Formats: sequence, structure tokens, C-alpha cells
Amino acid sequence: LTRSHTMSSKRKRSNSKRGLRFEALEIRRLLAADINGTIYDDVDSNGSKSPSDNTLGGWIAFVDIDQNGVLNSLADGSSEPFAVANAGGDYTIQMADRPSGVYRVAEVVQAGWVPTTPASLDVSFTAGQSSSKIDFFNFAGGTIEGTVWNDINQNKTRDTTDPGLEGWTVFLDINTNGLHDATEPSTVTDAEGFYRFTDVPSGDYEVTEILPPGWDTDIDIKQTAGVKALTTVTQDFVNFSTNSGSVSGTVWNDQNGDGDRAIDPLTARLGAEGSAVWIDVARALGNFGPRVVGPLCALLRGTTGEAMEALAVRVSRTFAELVISDGDAPGGAGRLAIENLLEVADPSVSSAARRALDTLADVRGEARGLGAGAGAEDREIRRFGARAYEAITTPELDADGD
Repeated sequence: LTRSHTMSSKRKRSNSKRGLRFEALEIRRLLAADINGTIYDDVDSNGSKSPSDNTLGGWIAFVDIDQNGVLNSLADGSSEPFAVANAGGDYTIQMADRPSGVYRVAEVVQAGWVPTTPASLDVSFTAGQSSSKIDFFNFAGGTIEGTVWNDINQNKTRDTTDPGLEGWTVFLDINTNGLHDATEPSTVTDAEGFYRFTDVPSGDYEVTEILPPGWDTDIDIKQTAGVKALTTVTQDFVNFSTNSGSVSGTVWNDQNGDGDRAIDPLTARLGAEGSAVWIDVARALGNFGPRVVGPLCALLRGTTGEAMEALAVRVSRTFAELVISDGDAPGGAGRLAIENLLEVADPSVSSAARRALDTLADVRGEARGLGAGAGAEDREIRRFGARAYEAITTPELDADGD
């Protein structure tokens, strides 16, 4: 009996131990009530998790109890539930005292950022359980800027005399093949040689300039820019010309000593002197004659309607006088000057030139009708000088008196 009683007691104690229930720590934690998720820097702006995306630590997610879109205090003075994301962008909002129901979970979007998914989402919450993971995605680009300039003395330092280079192309070599592909972002430098790319997603970029012919660089045509959201990276390009420059000019006789060269010596002389010297000026037509053509053509282009037609008659007669004065033989300076105008696309100029060549005989006949000898020549030249002067300075004159 004693043995039987003892075995029975042991059996009872053994059964008592098997009745105890042990609860793992992981199971107890699952019974805690929370809402959690991750806040991302959506580098490719596709609204979902990509390998290139970064996380945003320090951002706030909260339960928008009053659904006003702002993290604030409730009527009882308590704050809406919220959490600050850790360095990995993860957040956990404790909901232990909240009943089951549908809650709006929102993020506090920081300045300069744009959400690529809704900044708030409604979630069904069951007390005592963790909710589904609620993630938020946002984008903010950076800036790449700099100056392309001419290192005149090639000292790799920008001096005050080193100008920016306007009209140069700078691009982001996305596929790093060294070529400017049609899909790659590009820009052109302004008058100061400045360029800028904005809203550039975070990452490393090969910023590359295109060297025009005759130019080389002191550093490299491409530079790596590490871009982060809301930051600016500066990349300058230093270049120099491989072509020798040139200096040109004109040595001229400043007859009146005023230090200013008149655009058209014939026009200036005729305007400044009395008619008594026109003969002497016109005798020098071999030097000055072709220069009269430019101002006359400019007058034709700037005059319209009936005034232009009247002016064309006068100008064509002046052209004809010019040919005779400079020599109307083939290859003469005057004839060549007028013949070249036949090819001008402007019809007012080409037609005036054609009319001038057609009326050469009439002009010559008029000149001969004035008489023989030096007196007739002088009268012809004087008439030409007066007509040239009037055509240049008085475009509104009509053809009367020609």
C-alpha cells in the first residue's frame, strides 16, 4: 500500500506539471497593439520600393484622429499617437489604448519634398494586434550647377580676365558611354558660361561638357557629382583655345583730326562741304564709289510703298552714274559692284541694279548732250555727286527732275 500510494503521488505531481502553459516572448509581443511601416526617399519616383530608394530617418508618422491632416492635440489635451522614424526609416506607433476601428495614418511631409504616394492612408485596426505595414514614399531632387570658362593663361585658376563660355552644351551621361544620347538631360551655358540642372534624383552622375573644335580642357570633360536631396553640387569646367587668335584693323587718314572715321567718306564729305568741292570729291570716285552702294541699298530696304519705288528710280540712276564714273568696261569696279547686286535676294535691290545696267546708255547719252570737253565731264560728275548725296540723305524725294 505504501508503495502504491507513493507512485500515485508521483503520478499526480507529474500530471500537475504537464498542466502548466509557457508563453514565448515573441507571441506576447505580437499581442501588443501598434501601427508600423517605413518612410522612403523614392529616388525613381515610381511610388514603390526600388533598389535605388533610400530611407528617411527622423520623419514623423502619426494617427490623424480628427482627420484634419495635421499632427495636433485632441480635445482632452493628449497628443495624437505618433512616432519618429529611426535611421532606417522605420516607425512604430503604439495603439495599446485605442479601440478597434478604421484609423487614418499620415506622415508629416518635410519642406522641399513631394509625396509620390498618398501622404495619408486609412487602415483597419484591431485592438491587441499589429496592423498591416503602412509605407510612405517621397521625392526631393538636388541641383548640379557650375560655370564653363576660358582659362586664357592656362593656370587652372579663374582670374578676373577669364570669361565664361556661352553656348556650350553640358549633359548628364546617365549610361556613362561618353556620348550625349537623346534621352540624357542636357543644357546650354548662358552669357556668363553658367549652367544648372534641377530636381536631379539622388545618386552619382557623370557631368560632361562637349568640347567644340579648337578647344581643350585643363582638367577633364567629365566630372562625377554625388547628388543628395535638397543639396547643390558645383562642377566647373576649365577650358582653353588651341587656335591662335588674330588681330586686324585699318590704318586710315583722319583728315579732319576728330579721331572718328566716317562710315562713308563720300557721304561725309558731301554733307560737310559746300557744293563747290563736289567735283573734286566725285573725281575720287575710283576710291569711294563702291562704298556708296551700301548706304543706298540700306535706304531701299528701309523704304516701302510708293516712296520705295520713287527711291528705286533715283538709286538706279545713281548706280548707273557710278558705273560710268568708275568705268563701265567689263571688270570695272563700278560695274562689278552693281553686277553683284543682281544676285541679291532682296527684290528692291536686285531690280534697282538691273535697271541701272539697262539705263547706262541713257545716262551716257545725257552726259554727252551736256557738251564736249572738260566742262561736260565736270557737269556729269557734279550731277552724279548731287544725285548720290540726295539719294543717301533724302529718301523721300520722288523721281521728278531725274
